[in-house]
Amino acid sequence: MAFRFGSPEHDVLLLREVVQLKPFLRPIGSQEGAWRDVAVSLNHLGMAANPRTCRDRTKKLLNNEMNEANVERQRLLQEVMKDFQGADASHGKKAGKRSREASRRAPNRTMRSIPLPMGANALDTDDSTLGSPPPAKRHADAEYREEKKREEFLSLAVMRELLTAERKERERKEALDREERAARAIADREDKHEMMEMMKMMKKLFQTVHAIVTVESKGMRPRWGREGGGGD
Repeated sequence: MAFRFGSPEHDVLLLREVVQLKPFLRPIGSQEGAWRDVAVSLNHLGMAANPRTCRDRTKKLLNNEMNEANVERQRLLQEVMKDFQGADASHGKKAGKRSREASRRAPNRTMRSIPLPMGANALDTDDSTLGSPPPAKRHADAEYREEKKREEFLSLAVMRELLTAERKERERKEALDREERAARAIADREDKHEMMEMMKMMKKLFQTVHAIVTVESKGMRPRWGREGGGGD
């Protein structure tokens, strides 16, 4: 499922990256790379966005009302709006300059009639080109297909990174569990060993006390017997 910006916190994170990377102020040919950098930064923050969704969400926020309750989002929108308006003015000036330079470089040529071959009708045209789209549309379609391919490739790369991170986290937890189980097993063995040693010591102590009591009891009986015999 494609990622959707569903909270003001998502918008704030997006606008922070736009303010920092300034994709609107980049040259037209490098704007796509800037939006890709914005998407990669958001991916590292746990938002599986792609360049197109970042660009569309930013333009949607710019087209909405500027007065809102979220102060930080409003401040960031104002900064992005300045970049957007400055980019429009800059690109307009560059387009006008290029147009004027092209007009100056173009030579003044008069239209000359092209002779038709014998028997050819002036109204006859090549019908093979009527069904094909104009070059500008073909170029735009090709750019759109290339952009879709790049977005799909980026989505796959992001998915692979997420899966790799999940696998590493799972392996780390499993390693910690193994270490904890091994530590508990060692502690249990040490406790059992200490208990056995204590029981051995208690047994030896009991045997020693029993022997002492037995010896003392046997040593006192003859003395009592002699004393009793002398009295008779």
